[in-house]
Amino acid sequence: MLSWAKLVKRSDDLLRLNTYVTMHGKRHAAMSASYVLSEKGSEMVNDKPEQERAKAKRASIEKATIDLLLQEGMSSVTHRHVAARAGVPVGSIGYYYESREKLIQTCFERFHAVQAAILEEALKNPKIREDRRELAAATLDLVTCGHRDWVRGIISATVDAEREAPALQEMVKEQFYEAVNAIDALLKYAGVTKADGNAILGAIVGSSLVVAGWDKPVVETTIGGVVRFLELAEGPQSENE
Repeated sequence: MLSWAKLVKRSDDLLRLNTYVTMHGKRHAAMSASYVLSEKGSEMVNDKPEQERAKAKRASIEKATIDLLLQEGMSSVTHRHVAARAGVPVGSIGYYYESREKLIQTCFERFHAVQAAILEEALKNPKIREDRRELAAATLDLVTCGHRDWVRGIISATVDAEREAPALQEMVKEQFYEAVNAIDALLKYAGVTKADGNAILGAIVGSSLVVAGWDKPVVETTIGGVVRFLELAEGPQSENE
């Protein structure tokens, strides 16, 4: 699998096509132009150093938010907590994101873009066709958006989104269905015909929360659980193929 840094770079390319920011009540392509925030609001400028500083600050804020979502849960995402973890002034959060909800939405957009990058790479990997453990690991990477160790955090954040504002609920619901479709695409690539994305997602959730319990390594246990599920689904016939 690509490193997280490379996945983020690839997701930036995808976000250039898909992500929007709201400024002065209007939606703008987030990466089609650069913005520097001042006390008077957002102004489009051509000052490269300022653009780079703004981009770096946004990246720090979003990484801090993702870390909080995965490690401490949705309720931990406040302007103060994010600023402390990102090492930026609390006021910076409000400069770049009009609300807590918009900040969290941006992070889920990042998850989705990274997920797309992971699928793109997985569909080029011949090992996934040959080895069910490779396939299981790839599905786990898809579901966790590259954060294998925090599979429970991803599940928790997805569940917590149901308690958030309607716009965020709708976004996460759509991304859930798209994640299932991504798993379906991976299964098709691997030649799996007796299990679908919903079933594999269920196997991941069940293995990580139930089988792993609290005393087993969650990543290996989850991958093993998905492999076992695939073996049961495909049955003895797969051994003769």
